[in-house]
Amino acid sequence: MKPFPLSLTNGAQLSGIFSVPTRASKSPDYQPLVVAIHGGTYFSKYFDAGTATSAARLAETLGVPFVAIDRPGYKDSTGFPPVPDGSTFLQEEGKYLHRHILPKVWQEFGLSSGATAIVILAHSLGSPGSIVASALHANDPQPQYPLGGLIMSGWGTEHGRPRESARHIIENGVVDGRIFWPLEVKDGPMFGDPKLGRVPPEIREMGSDLNTSMSLGEFEDGTFHWADYWAGYAKEVKVPIMYGMGEHDALWKASRETVQDFARHFTGSPRVESGIVLGAPHCIELSYWGRGWMMRCLGFAQECAAAEGGHSLCSLGPNKRHPRASTTDLKDLLLPKRGSTPKDQVAHWYEAQLLHYGLPRSRDKNTAKVRLTNALSAKTLSVPKEIVQMEAELKKEFASALRRAKGAAAAAKPARAKVSEKATTTAKEKKGAARSKTTIELEIDDVKLKIDRDTLEAAKKSTKSKKTSSASAASDAPSAKKSKGAKTSSSTPKPASAPKSPSKPKATASASAPRSRQTARRSQPFPRNTSARPISNPPQHIYDHTPVSFHHDVEMDDAPPAYESLGYDEPDDSPNSSAGIQISGTYLIHQKPFYPFDITLQVDHRQQKLWGRFNIGSKSGVLHAGDISHVTPYNAVSFGWRSEDDDDGDMKFGRGCDGYLEFDGDEWMKGRFRGLIDGEDVDFQGHLIEEDGLDVAEMKDIWDEFPRKAYGRP
Repeated sequence: MKPFPLSLTNGAQLSGIFSVPTRASKSPDYQPLVVAIHGGTYFSKYFDAGTATSAARLAETLGVPFVAIDRPGYKDSTGFPPVPDGSTFLQEEGKYLHRHILPKVWQEFGLSSGATAIVILAHSLGSPGSIVASALHANDPQPQYPLGGLIMSGWGTEHGRPRESARHIIENGVVDGRIFWPLEVKDGPMFGDPKLGRVPPEIREMGSDLNTSMSLGEFEDGTFHWADYWAGYAKEVKVPIMYGMGEHDALWKASRETVQDFARHFTGSPRVESGIVLGAPHCIELSYWGRGWMMRCLGFAQECAAAEGGHSLCSLGPNKRHPRASTTDLKDLLLPKRGSTPKDQVAHWYEAQLLHYGLPRSRDKNTAKVRLTNALSAKTLSVPKEIVQMEAELKKEFASALRRAKGAAAAAKPARAKVSEKATTTAKEKKGAARSKTTIELEIDDVKLKIDRDTLEAAKKSTKSKKTSSASAASDAPSAKKSKGAKTSSSTPKPASAPKSPSKPKATASASAPRSRQTARRSQPFPRNTSARPISNPPQHIYDHTPVSFHHDVEMDDAPPAYESLGYDEPDDSPNSSAGIQISGTYLIHQKPFYPFDITLQVDHRQQKLWGRFNIGSKSGVLHAGDISHVTPYNAVSFGWRSEDDDDGDMKFGRGCDGYLEFDGDEWMKGRFRGLIDGEDVDFQGHLIEEDGLDVAEMKDIWDEFPRKAYGRP
């Protein structure tokens, strides 16, 4: 861990320690920036104490970016200004975190580490300010940092010691507005009796190196006032929460009731995990339980980063990846010449440019444009040096890998390459034709190459050879049909292929290429809140309604996106259009209202029915839709569902257990389960990530098993 000083926007100083590993090619796509906030009488070294208990070293081993700050007034961090009338110390600390500290930490360490979001890790008195900051972030229309989660320990709702002891400390232990706890008084409540051996000996030996004074304001507010107003902040927090209390915490009453009482206040959070860490003292992180607790915390942070990365920031959501626009392009767009009217861009394009140039992030288009325009006018728009350095390293890695790949391809027997020669049949061609081809696959480290011998030979042949190859492919089509028709399965049947028209000779060439997944996909197929539209009557298999226009966004790797926005696809009204919609497979659900939230669908092409399996919160079950032979994009398909609660075994099916699904024809889906969770509707939206479906026969058996199991029938 390295120490750092940072200058905040208000002129104050912030100190702390950090560990930001170099981002490698094998690093996860979504990575948290863990920001650790210590409690009273400790400082940032609390998270880097000891050899076996250091949270920072564990994070470094796992490759997780980690920053531990010194709260205002601790070590070299500037103290607070006087608390204004009508406010409290901990409320002001939360505002300070949100307005000054977290934005600066993100700007300094978040962008350079490639992190997706900040996840706060707070201990004891670091928790109140973190709760306030998280609530303020949720209600900030233009947050300057992404927040993905909040982890807390050593803070509760019911004090473990009488208030009289706190008053005694205030009356007798305050010097210059601060309170200092001698180790002989402090270690007992923090670690427990030494004979119990709850912390390693080296931690007790480090006592004086970890100890410092605390502010009277935070002690007084946390003891006497926080309980009166904290619930109003807790309910505003919108990020996932993980909370733990040591079983032998001496500062708070630790029981199932008190832990549940604390957790229940976070009604706005989509996920709240809470529990007692059996055997642990107040300072869980410094105890023998610290390593296990921190492993859980870092795993939770990784999940939060992945969830946040699925719909916001760094990549700005699935298929919202924008390359950096040049300053010339930005000038043409934001400072156009007289008479020119460049086409405006979408809001998340401007947001991406802010990130590319290291400017404070904003989801608001106008705010983003103003910041970019100001930087252009002031001639301060430049790529941060850490991003330039990172890009240079990535280019070197790519060039090196490319050289190794070319050398291995040229060598007859590459030293570290796996060479396999096999004949494959392109069985998933759009026009139903298939032919045998020979490929060579090379795997060197993380670089994979597929060399098609037929393609290489065809490139060397004349036009006459190409025609011969085309005729050969056409002659192989009947045999391909025969082999395809010989394989049948009730679990994953495929729709019949359309016959190739003889009047279109170009179809032969296209049929010889295997089906590949589209690389350009709509990033926002369904506008926000459309799932909340009222559906007054029960579903009748298919709903017909006004088509929804889809906002397109194309992934681009080497150039800024074009300023002309794409249109939307018109619905296909042909009677067999359902055959062209990819439905079967597993979907990645965005902005999950419950965890877990998994949906896999499978079309039974033989009977033109839809089956699905889902796990939503504590509910797991099966869904079934009737005739879907005429489904088209933008039209809702109704389904029924049957579920069982994993916690209490409660089964639900029959009247009122229905919903609808809607597909856009480009592997996106949205829908609604009516009355699934506590009688409330559950809306969702996601895109296809895996085309492997389900066993239809198994889904039918599970569907039929529900009434038999519920009524005890054989």
